[in-house]
Amino acid sequence: MIKNPSYITPPIIDDQDYIAAVYNMAVIPYQGIYIGFPAIFNPFGAIPPPHTNLTRINQIKLAVSHDLYNWERVADRGVFIGLEP
Repeated sequence: MIKNPSYITPPIIDDQDYIAAVYNMAVIPYQGIYIGFPAIFNPFGAIPPPHTNLTRINQIKLAVSHDLYNWERVADRGVFIGLEP
């Protein structure tokens, strides 16, 4: 777990508001529901032009669904599989 939240959620990147995104998600069926493990893409710094790429952290969260279309984040939206030093 990262102790300094500014490494994960800066207020501004490339003069735009910070937005995390789901990068990919593994899904498994379990007793009539589906459990998803979304990898949340958290950009935390821009590489200056001309490269214009982002450094980032991917963290695994937890989500559930009954129909594979509507997903609910669980565990208070916390990190399910965190980063290890």
